[in-house]
Amino acid sequence: NRILGMICTPFPFPLVQMCRTILFMWIFTLPFAILNEMGLISSCIMMFFTTFGFVGLEYVALELDTAFASDDNCLDIYEMS
Repeated sequence: NRILGMICTPFPFPLVQMCRTILFMWIFTLPFAILNEMGLISSCIMMFFTTFGFVGLEYVALELDTAFASDDNCLDIYEMS
C-alpha cells in the first residue's frame, strides 16, 4: 500500500528543473572561480572530479525517480509484496 503510494506520487517538475539549472550553471562557472586560486593543471583535475561527481549524482537521482519501473536495475514491487 505504501509502495503504491510512492509509485503514484510524482516529483515536482519545477523543482527538478531548477535543481538541474542551478547544477549546470554552477558547473560552468566554477572553473572561473578556481582558476584564480589554483594552477591550470590542478584546476582542470579538480573540475573533472567535481563535474563527474555532481553529474553522477544527477544520474543517480534520475534512476531513483523511476525506481519501480520495468528496467533491469529497478525494484520488482510484485516480488517484494
